[in-house]
Amino acid sequence: MSDEKRLTDLEIRLTDHEFTLDGLSASSLSHQNQLNEIKAELQQIREMLRQMAPSVAGSVKDEPPPPHY
Repeated sequence: MSDEKRLTDLEIRLTDHEFTLDGLSASSLSHQNQLNEIKAELQQIREMLRQMAPSVAGSVKDEPPPPHY
């Protein structure tokens, strides 16, 4: 195999690797953005649950006594 052919083959392989790396980087960035959105939504849900918890559960003192008392 001539040096010219080997160099051309290496350049083609390098170009393919760069293309693949660019695709993986874009995919990774997209996944990170989605993960950040999910984390933000989860934090909002947690905050909503914290705010609702006292009103949903209520106080034990507010409950009427069971019928057998």
